[in-house]
Parts: sequence; C-alpha cells; structure tokens
Amino acid sequence: MPRSKPDRAKRQKEKRAKRQLADRKRAGEGFLQLGGRVQDRVCHAELLVLCPHEHSKRRTMQAVIDTGATGSCIRSDLAESLELPVIDRKPLRGIHGPQDTDIVVAELVVVGDAGKAAGIRRPLFSLHKDQMVDEMIFGMDLMTGGILTVDLVKNRWNWKLK
Repeated sequence: MPRSKPDRAKRQKEKRAKRQLADRKRAGEGFLQLGGRVQDRVCHAELLVLCPHEHSKRRTMQAVIDTGATGSCIRSDLAESLELPVIDRKPLRGIHGPQDTDIVVAELVVVGDAGKAAGIRRPLFSLHKDQMVDEMIFGMDLMTGGILTVDLVKNRWNWKLK
C-alpha cells in the first residue's frame, strides 16, 4: 500500500529535525546550553556574528529570542556592513506581509553559561531596518530540539538541548 503525501512530509520533517539536532551536537557543548537576560518580558541574547569567508569582519549583536519566528533574521544594513554573502532569495511572510527576502550566511558564535564558545554557520533572513527594531531575531530554526525556560522572577532565560 503506497504511503500518503502527508506521511512522507511528516517523515521528511522528522529527518530534517534529526539532522539539525546532530548538527547542533557537532557544533560543541557551548552551543548546547545558552542563557541571557529578560528585560520587559523579552529574552535577549548576545551573539558574535562573523562573515564566514573573512573572520576579521565581525560584530557583537543583541538578539531577541522569538519563539514565534520560524527563521532567524538579521537587519540588512548589518548584513551588508559585515559583507555576509547572499545565497538565495525567498518569499517571507511576516507581520509586514509577504515579500521577497535575501538569505545570507553568517557564522554565529554563542558563549554559553559555562563560558565555552561554539560557532555554527547558519542561513539568516536579511530584513530591512524599517521592518526590524532589533539587530537580530533568534528564531525557532536555532532553538529546535531544545528546551527554553524563562524565569521572570530572576529575569533570566536558559535554553539547552534535550
């Protein structure tokens, strides 16, 4: 009996999630546990963003943890200043409606609570600064496979790979 399209799509999604989990584990222990501050009920993280081809082009950026964002984003003016390579252009549906968006590649370095740094190369949506107040949005594509805990009493958040 042939399998239906929804079954195939579900299996492909599960395989993709397993690959992403394996990529994160290979990235190093420092990337497997992150933490940061909570201000006005918004989770913030500090990331070092590097051009994958020239590590001298780097910048420390403030990212907002956004569980409602499917993909992670960077402001286009910052992507241009770091000369992040554009690898694709895809439609993106967001709060500003559907629009074609550049996809750039960046190397993200995160320092975990243990002080260990680990880097991972990821595609990011490049959004115009009029559409984005923050420098970066840390979306679900980077958080998949982990557990996010937010402590509003201590104003801290923690994410770790399960």
